[in-house]
Amino acid sequence: MFGSELRSVEEADLVAEIQACTRAEAQAAARRLAAVGELAARATEPDDDERQQWLVDLWACAAAEVSAAMGISHHRAKQQLAIGLSLRERLPKVAALFSAGAISAALVSTITWRTHLVISAELAARIDAAIAEHARGWGALSQQRLELAIDAIVETHDPDARRRFHEAARNCDVQIGKPDDATGTASVYGRLTAPDAALLQQRILQLSTSVCEADPRSAGQRRAAALGAIAAGADQLACHCNSPQCPRAGAPDPRATAIVIHAITT
Repeated sequence: MFGSELRSVEEADLVAEIQACTRAEAQAAARRLAAVGELAARATEPDDDERQQWLVDLWACAAAEVSAAMGISHHRAKQQLAIGLSLRERLPKVAALFSAGAISAALVSTITWRTHLVISAELAARIDAAIAEHARGWGALSQQRLELAIDAIVETHDPDARRRFHEAARNCDVQIGKPDDATGTASVYGRLTAPDAALLQQRILQLSTSVCEADPRSAGQRRAAALGAIAAGADQLACHCNSPQCPRAGAPDPRATAIVIHAITT
């Protein structure tokens, strides 16, 4: 049984074990991201070898390798590459804290994304030092308070970074449909803020994986269907396996109740 070897351990020792494992977990994550950062650096270095002639660029190749190694999506792998490269090249003091197990991978992820619009190497170094000075005490903060704390440091040292974010946010938009869309389909494209995009991505993943393994649709088709289900306010996706044993068998398509047809007779 899971954890059975700990049943006789004193409570104080359990707490000490939790603390030690938390530190070890952070150290292992730091080493993993250091390896990812090295891979990212190699993908961005000028190179005259035959790989420069590949149809797929080196960053995409590195993301594919990280995706396979970690068992994650290509998109999440690219995020890991960006975090690893940022720790390696822009946030060495934060990286040192991470390597010591003093801060978590989740905290590091937020730090890298909230500082990625800082362009100047000199200002990035100042922000890195200021964040490293305070980051040990940020673990208990809510996500919102954490982001505000990081943003306050960025604002102090590089107000233009916040301006660049607001300028990018002003370009946020979502468009549906183009004249050249195939019959019966509509393209969806646009730009969201990073937090909104992360929430949408997580929700789409939850719904697209709520069907059984026998569902014949591809992962992409399920994600597209999940977006429609979200628009209909559904919390699950209708399964297309047509098996009577499926727990989702007979479940109504949530989109059906979200559409009203008005018939006009004369």
